Amino acid sequence: MPHQPVPAPDPPSRADAPHALACGHGPAAARFRQVQRGRVAGTVAADEPRLEAVVIGAGQGGLAVSWFLTRLGIGHAVLERSAVAASWRERRWDSFCTVTPNWSIALPGAEYAGGDPDGFLSRDELVGHFERWAESFDAPLRCGVEASAVRPDGDGFAVETGAGVWRAENVVVATGHFSAPHIPPVGDRLPGRVPHFTAGG
Repeated sequence: MPHQPVPAPDPPSRADAPHALACGHGPAAARFRQVQRGRVAGTVAADEPRLEAVVIGAGQGGLAVSWFLTRLGIGHAVLERSAVAASWRERRWDSFCTVTPNWSIALPGAEYAGGDPDGFLSRDELVGHFERWAESFDAPLRCGVEASAVRPDGDGFAVETGAGVWRAENVVVATGHFSAPHIPPVGDRLPGRVPHFTAGG
């Protein structure tokens, strides 16, 4: 079956979604950056107030946490070293598609609603779905901000990044358990003339 585009989730509750769009790569993100030239995604003010929560990672886990925190009115920020759905975007081959059918996509607030429930999303369709999801609830994303350490800070935590220190009462680490490739040692025993590749290239 041919791939069907995934409709965007419900529109944002606010007229624009600056944080999510600043991290995106689609047409909407490009338009946003064009009209917001003076703004730099990921900039951390020195006097950034202490937040109720900091989420590290803007993949499906981090965005799901952000969605629930937003619904509960809990002030937070999502720190992402690259871009929304970076692993799906940067560490998948061009012809990649999901191995589970579209009907199984049950992300909170972004369930699949297209016309091909038994089909399989391509890499770009899946990344676009994540970006529209983040935009739909104005996820407070800070892309290009890589967390290097989390340490106790009074009755909360301090998250050290290359752009400064974020302080929060709670920290959620949603970096995934596949952020570092696991390459089985069997490859070391193969003759040099036998090519072998990892999925991430």
